[in-house]
Amino acid sequence: MQRLTATPWTTFCYAMIAGASLVGSAVTALALIAALIAALHLLRGTRDIAGEGRTLALALGLYFIVMTVTTALNGPIPTRFIELVIISPFLYFIPLALLLPALAADLTLRGLGRAAMIGTLSTAILALVATFGFGIDRPGLATGNANVVSGILILQSGLCMAGWWQAVRRERALIVVSVVLGVLAVALSTGSRGALISGAALMAAGALIAVTLLPGRVLRVVVPVLVAVLLGGLVLVGTRLAPVLSDQLAEISDPGFGDWISSMGSRFTMYKAALATIADHPWIGVGMHQRFSGTLPYYAVSPPDYIYYTHVHNLLLTHGVAGGLPAIAAILLVVAAPVVITLRSGTRDPGVLWVGIVLPTGFFALGLTETVLFQDLNTTFVLFVFLLTPVVLHQTKRRTSLANP
Repeated sequence: MQRLTATPWTTFCYAMIAGASLVGSAVTALALIAALIAALHLLRGTRDIAGEGRTLALALGLYFIVMTVTTALNGPIPTRFIELVIISPFLYFIPLALLLPALAADLTLRGLGRAAMIGTLSTAILALVATFGFGIDRPGLATGNANVVSGILILQSGLCMAGWWQAVRRERALIVVSVVLGVLAVALSTGSRGALISGAALMAAGALIAVTLLPGRVLRVVVPVLVAVLLGGLVLVGTRLAPVLSDQLAEISDPGFGDWISSMGSRFTMYKAALATIADHPWIGVGMHQRFSGTLPYYAVSPPDYIYYTHVHNLLLTHGVAGGLPAIAAILLVVAAPVVITLRSGTRDPGVLWVGIVLPTGFFALGLTETVLFQDLNTTFVLFVFLLTPVVLHQTKRRTSLANP
């Protein structure tokens, strides 16, 4: 493999990707320091602002404003500064969104993939050893939370694929091993089914992009195979899962429904109460500080004393409870920003499409059952993954302009 050389800013990018699941909240501190340095550059009147980052910067700023205002309207903000700390990355990532694409001049998709492999392989091995070597049930490792490890591992596994199109055969084999081990660690050790579902959605989106880029001759072979697999999957779902889903929906529709025993039942119970909460507080929600407690009056079966969550385990519904419909719109805007930036660029580089479209799609799927932000490492890592879109787009455009002066 070729030797990588990197500026401090590119090294920072690689460290963020490799270290999230290995060193926990230290990554948040690293991002904050980098953001403060970038802010100083802006204050000094730097001209290195990258246009690709403006859309994301605007989305981050609007999110911060919406969540701050809706929480302030639900109580005295000075006594609850912790909410501002929780969402502060949406503010201090703005200078990074504007400057990092130009500052990380030698960042490559292949380098990102390698950094992700370091984090994925190390974390997966540690998690599997903790479970099967020491008998630890659902290890939280450096993050202290098994669900957070699962979410980050899935996104790191997806990032391993960033350099696939520049890698040689041996490196591609290592990429496959990294992805497989990452998924196995989630399935067998940290144990998050929601993360596995999102990983499947991520890979499905990637396959769709790959198909659109295949040569016509290959396309004529691949498409019928994919259609056959899809139809087979639909038949399987229809014959095996449809009756189960029908029974589950009938159970949920019962006014007295409440299941705090199973993981899936607990989620459906919270989702139902969250919808009722949003219906009663559609415009400002009940505040970030009550993103779970605010749903308590809406449960037909109250949660046991030993159960208390910090959110309702769904990205959109948690935001709806915290800040109403404006908060849902704000988080959708943030998730859509990398996709919009990528589509507007008109690029057909598969690595850039992967980073700009597939990874946000994977995060969104993950957020519907698992990762919902409002946790420092989750928020920091997810926003940094989104920040990679303007970075790789800017570098692609720069290399193209140098190749075609």
